[in-house]
Amino acid sequence: MDEITLNYRISKLTRKSESLEHLSKKISYVRLFVFAGGLGISLLFYIFKFELYAYLCFTIMIASFLIISHFHSKIDRANERFKKWIEIQKAHLSRMNLDWENIPKITLPDEIKIDPIESDINISGDQSLLQLLASFITTDAIMLLRKWLVNNNPGIDEISKRQNLIKELIPNQRFRDRLILNGFSYLKKSSQLPNLNKWTGSTISIKQINLYLFGLTFHAILTLTLFIINLAFGVSTYWTMSLLVYLAIYFSGNRIIKDLIDETSQLEKEFGKLSSIFTYLKKAKLNNAPEISKLILPFKIKGENPSDLLKKVSFLSQVIQLRGNGFVWFLLIALFPIDYVIAYRLNSLKKKINLHLGEWISIWHNLEALSSLANFAVLNRGYTFANFINNVNEVIFSSRKISHPLIKKEVKIKNDFTISGKGKIALITGSNMSGKSTFLRTVAINQALAKAGSVVDADYFQTSLFKLFTCIKVSDSVTDGISYFYAEVKRLKVLLDELNKREDIPVLFFIDEIFKGTNNKERLIGSKSFINKIVGDNGIGFISTHDLDLVHLEDENKFVTNYHFKEEIRNDRMVFDYLIHRGPCPTTNALKIMELEGLPVNY
Repeated sequence: MDEITLNYRISKLTRKSESLEHLSKKISYVRLFVFAGGLGISLLFYIFKFELYAYLCFTIMIASFLIISHFHSKIDRANERFKKWIEIQKAHLSRMNLDWENIPKITLPDEIKIDPIESDINISGDQSLLQLLASFITTDAIMLLRKWLVNNNPGIDEISKRQNLIKELIPNQRFRDRLILNGFSYLKKSSQLPNLNKWTGSTISIKQINLYLFGLTFHAILTLTLFIINLAFGVSTYWTMSLLVYLAIYFSGNRIIKDLIDETSQLEKEFGKLSSIFTYLKKAKLNNAPEISKLILPFKIKGENPSDLLKKVSFLSQVIQLRGNGFVWFLLIALFPIDYVIAYRLNSLKKKINLHLGEWISIWHNLEALSSLANFAVLNRGYTFANFINNVNEVIFSSRKISHPLIKKEVKIKNDFTISGKGKIALITGSNMSGKSTFLRTVAINQALAKAGSVVDADYFQTSLFKLFTCIKVSDSVTDGISYFYAEVKRLKVLLDELNKREDIPVLFFIDEIFKGTNNKERLIGSKSFINKIVGDNGIGFISTHDLDLVHLEDENKFVTNYHFKEEIRNDRMVFDYLIHRGPCPTTNALKIMELEGLPVNY
């Protein structure tokens, strides 16, 4: 998909929405004319003593008004869907152009503890990878997507399965957009899924309901029979006594069904929303997508499938809303035990729904998360899927034209890079602002994408299965009394422990400006000691540093290889190519930056 296609689609949808709005205004006037005109004509007939014509005209007016109102409501609902669709397409365009102001923000639950990797490589937060990926999906789906990105224990089979599902979803754009459209209401209001799970998990005594139903049904029939006898034969009004007994029984058992009725009433909108989503999955047709079709198979089973069951609950919950009209509800109660009939039916439906609700919702959230990754692939046609090496004895990371997915395409720089062999370390030196930190984040964020099963920002991406570890954006803590240096030490100790586990899956680690929180002498000693400790261990690492003395480690240790970023001075301006080069950095620029900004520098 390109920008031209998206703009054309937005323009087309906008024209349809404007046409529907124009039609809606016309129908509003027609509806007003029908009501006012019909009422006026009816009054004229009535005034001139043509009562029959007056009643007939009034009836026709009411029927016409209701029909037009129904049609008007359908037009407005259709226009709302078009507006939502336009919003979705505009968000696609914003994601393609990294227009962060117009990309919907996401909010993680307050209780979520942010993993260091998330802040180090911008997986979550404002202008993050998660915000870029999460295309109008529910909070639960966002959390699932986050889990895939930060999970350090996926198997290659799991990743491969997700890749295949995403590949099937890529050409099925209509399915993806309609899935988003049907779940759109969850983004505007807080989800009631926790309460829904609680609702399905609780039941009431079926024996008690049956007992009350039997007694109430008997007295309802008896009351009706006595009432008919009274009307037909003028027999004494025994039906009133039977009705009083019936009502006494009715209200004495109200405590048994009250909670069920009240909870169902509160969840009425939730049932409707879920029912529409599950109905769409039931009817959905996909092209060349056998694995996705298999995934949504539970929604297509004949008989009592998810959408049918929830439609029944939704209908009963709508009937319960009639309780708001006390007079109508009392008439219904007097005729038959409606509350108990509803409670009996709800109790039966709850048991069936409870068996599979978790599975249905899980499939839906999986589809939302997978669709977001498929949409990411469609909006970035130049990206590719990672190729994972399923060989524990071969440890490698190799990429061509790799770049950062959160940098706009017109300014991003692509690099080729390969490192192989367990225990190898790429020691990266370079001047300030030359691109060292960005390169570390580029490799790490693409590795996170690859493990999620997504496409990555590269022309070619081959990698072993790694555990991901980062020490990039270390921060101190005033409340805990932890300095920057101590926070970094604690983080690097975690890396040491991970490497010492000697697990089958090696660690891919990234350390930016190692030990920059202490003085030059101790930083050099500490850095050398730490690097010599972890080389040859169960991992591959990228370490950036300003300490040019560390480049001599390559001469002392076969596991260390020097790389660098450099700059040039042109017309008293620093120019960076942001390309990674082999060998130690030949230049420094700190003093030159100070000089160019007007600070005193005495050589």
